[in-house]
Amino acid sequence: MGFSFFEFMLAEGKPITENIIGMYLHICVNNNEADYVLKWYDMWRKHKLEIKPNLYSLIIKGICQSRKHWRQSLDLLKKQPHGKTYHTIIAMACHHGDMDLTAQLLREMHCGNVEIFDTTVVEVLKMMQVGTACYVPEALREDVHKAVVKMLERHRQERTYPTLDVVEVLQLYFRRPYGSEGETWHTRLTSIRRDGTCDACEQKLEPLEISQEQFEELRRQLLEKVIKGTDIYRQTTPDELESFLNFVNEGAPYDIIIDGLNVAYTCSKAAGYMRYKVLYDLVAHLVHDHGLKCLVLGRHHMTNKHRGSYIQKMTALADCFFAQNVSEDDPFMLYATLQSGPEARYITNDLLRDHKYLVDDDMKVAFERWQQSRQLKPKLNSMSKGRVAFQAIRPYDTVVQRTEQAWHIPYDDGTLQYSYDLPKRWLCAARLY
Repeated sequence: MGFSFFEFMLAEGKPITENIIGMYLHICVNNNEADYVLKWYDMWRKHKLEIKPNLYSLIIKGICQSRKHWRQSLDLLKKQPHGKTYHTIIAMACHHGDMDLTAQLLREMHCGNVEIFDTTVVEVLKMMQVGTACYVPEALREDVHKAVVKMLERHRQERTYPTLDVVEVLQLYFRRPYGSEGETWHTRLTSIRRDGTCDACEQKLEPLEISQEQFEELRRQLLEKVIKGTDIYRQTTPDELESFLNFVNEGAPYDIIIDGLNVAYTCSKAAGYMRYKVLYDLVAHLVHDHGLKCLVLGRHHMTNKHRGSYIQKMTALADCFFAQNVSEDDPFMLYATLQSGPEARYITNDLLRDHKYLVDDDMKVAFERWQQSRQLKPKLNSMSKGRVAFQAIRPYDTVVQRTEQAWHIPYDDGTLQYSYDLPKRWLCAARLY
């Protein structure tokens, strides 16, 4: 019915919109109607009609559903040479066991700097019958190695994590003699000790730190864009900002900067003004038991009657700055922490994601590393005997890591719920000598 409609429209000389074509192709692809996609494509070429670039991936996907004619999709690949279209054709080449074509397409992706998806790598590795004896051409072995490295380097650069399914295929790949550059590696799904040592190979992972130069540049950018940015007065007033800057510049450096409201409302199930006893107990513990100089950031309403008794006691132990009730305290916390030097830490469960995107692209990784190494996150309702439990700070960087001796690949085992969750499980692939 749909194809007849196109024939009628063309015969009558009526315009066919891009939306109608897209809907038709979607229906064909979703119902595995490769013959209708081919028929439509032949008709379109016969009439020498223009195909919009965003339709090529759909046409390629539809043609690749044909066991007999899927190679026709190669003619269209030059029109839309991106990762999605390459993946569709490579998947079919792998399905038919065409190692030479697979190697050719992988080489094109590498030379054209086309992004390679995890699913593409998995398709290729499965075709190579990982874990069983089979002949693999030298050309394919080299191209697959480049594809695996490129995929893992992308995960490292973007600070993302492959899934367990991907890692299990990689584990088998590294075990084979045609794994990484024809070598055999010992692999194990493992964990990392608290000091950053791999349980499997005993190697130390990269420390979670930034250089002094990176810290200074990060401080400069955050102060320029967060504190002096054009939107800062949406979060405070000029007088309040000047008062805060003078307050911190006179009192810094601090060891710990505390988001008072965040701590009061996350560390205990206590209600009402007793929440502020939780905050006071934390400050007292840090000052008396650890000898730390603290700055507590809060709001004016925290000094109200009933709450004020604990707040008053707290001001005798630590510097406190109470902003207007409508002010945002994140910029204040960032400023105070950065002004206190690279060793200062801050306590909050806030993610500060908005501020990460204010820094230049080449500093985003430095911001994440600084944040992960300097932020103390209180555990929910963790106050016990006047003390708060914090989530452990990992001294190592949770990203794909490579040395001459090993790969260490953190992966999502299905337990990560939020974008800021860090994996606990790793694939260790260590070179065998």
